[in-house]
Order: sequence, then C-alpha cells, then structure tokens
Amino acid sequence: MTFLDSLQHAGIAHRRSSSDPQEIAVNCPWCPSHGKPPDTRFKLGINSRTGQAHCFVCGWGSKRYGPVAYLRRMKVASAVGFEAEDAPDLPPLELPKDFQPLDRPMDDMDRMARRYLVGRGVTAGQIERYGIGCSFGGRYAYRIIFPIWWGNALKMLVCRTFAGGEPRYLNSRGDKWLYGFNPAEETVVLSEGVFKALRIATATGLGSAALLGHNITPVQLGQLKASSCRKVILWPDPDMAGRLGAVKVADKLMDEWGGDIQVVWPVANPADEMPLKDIAVVANMARRYGWSMARELGLKIPKIFPCNREMVSI
Repeated sequence: MTFLDSLQHAGIAHRRSSSDPQEIAVNCPWCPSHGKPPDTRFKLGINSRTGQAHCFVCGWGSKRYGPVAYLRRMKVASAVGFEAEDAPDLPPLELPKDFQPLDRPMDDMDRMARRYLVGRGVTAGQIERYGIGCSFGGRYAYRIIFPIWWGNALKMLVCRTFAGGEPRYLNSRGDKWLYGFNPAEETVVLSEGVFKALRIATATGLGSAALLGHNITPVQLGQLKASSCRKVILWPDPDMAGRLGAVKVADKLMDEWGGDIQVVWPVANPADEMPLKDIAVVANMARRYGWSMARELGLKIPKIFPCNREMVSI
C-alpha cells in the first residue's frame, strides 16, 4: 500500500501538489512537541518518492522514510499495512571538503573565481553575506558554490562553473529551494537565476530570491507560506520560456498562496544584463497579475519594450 493509499484509507486530510504527485502536504503532528500551535494548514511536506519530509513551522524533518515516521506518529502505519516505497538514502548535505569562502581568497585560483563573481555584478557584501565560495576538486571542481540555508540547515548547493565547460550549473541532489530568500521580508522579487536575484537586490534594495528555473516547487511554496511575505513581484526573462514560466508561477501562487502578485512586464533584457539604474526604474513598472497580463506574456512577440536603454535613460 502506498503512502497516498494509506492516507486515504485512514481518512487523514492531505493535499497533493499539482506539479508533482509525489509531493504531499499533511498537518504536522510534531508541532505541539516543538512548542508550536497544532498545525491545521498542511505545513508538513512529504515526498513519497525520496522519503524526505519537512515541516515549515516547527522544522521537523526526516532525510529518510518520512512517510513511515508520519504514519507511525498518527498511529496508523501498522493498521493499514503501509510499507515505504523504495527511496534513495541521501546523506546529509555538506559543503565540499575543500570549500573556500571567497570573501577571503587564499590564492590565484580563488581570486580568479572572485573576479568572475564581481564581473557578473555580485558585490563584496553579497559574497560575505551569502557565504559564497568555490571548490577545485570532486563533483563541484572549478565551480562557484552558492549555499542555500534554511535556518541552520544546509538545504541545497547551486554550483556554477567559472572556468568553462558544461554543464554550466551542477546543483546538489534533492529538493529545490529559493536562493537568497529572507523569510522576514514582506515583499520579495522572484527571478529565474542567482545572478539575476543578486543584481536585483543591489539595484532595488528589495528582498530578492531566485527560483532556479521557470517554475516554483512545493518546497519553495512552503517557504513563502511560512514567511512574512505578503507581496511577490515576478521578474521574468523576456524569452518565451521565461514568459510562460512567469504565467505558470503566478497561477500557482494564486491557487496555493494568495498574496499580492505583480509582474515586471514588459522587459527587453534579462535582469543580469541590465545596468543597475535601469533595473531600479523597471522595478517600479510592476503590474498586478491577471488574465490580461497572462495573455500578454503569452504573445510570441511583445508589442513594445518601454524599458529599453533609450527610454529609461531619459
């Protein structure tokens, strides 16, 4: 019997993700024992494929066999005969053993990596604040490493080559989390990539985070729900994939989050290719998301680009 079958058989309330059927949200039974109110908002996310689980309120999490632990806590595992699906035994995520923070480069290779970051618009303050570093051996050799932390837990590594070669990005295995997200911010700008998010933060002073793609994951939605964020501003790339991705993300936010959703549109260039002064101007052009904007984002060729260099420099 699968985890979902077990929930349905036991009559346990749950929600399934529209993007990944293996992602299931349930009410967390561990919250009271961690000093939190009883969970009634489905804050415990469980991936029945990987066995990972995490509560976005009390922080309880399991790297392995989260479904079994949950059902046992609810005292229904033996009654329904549930057995865990085969799941990879992912070890706890750690920084590479040779991880070198780039706020204090030690040699010429470190300085080369730091120059690459600065050339992409990352500031010295951001390098230190986000703990950006590099590695020269193993899986992430010759890559800039952007760690993603949630509280005191390392959740993900975003690793970008700075010495050429493919793939350009090689990320850690497991769930995808928001990069640079501050749960205390009431407004956050969501863009596709790390460099875009950092550049938007520099130009606007707003909370800024990277989706690390064209979609939003259940874990990322959980981060938003567990935060103080009340307004999301989507900053899409101007290509078709970026625009359709923004529509997909906005629709999911409307269905599953419910805060104020705005979109910066139209734009002529990706945020990491724009001058800082242009980014600051364009950020103020965000409009409320709705049906007409969704239709506009879906057009093959935007009719106008009012934020091009000539117009914003006036």
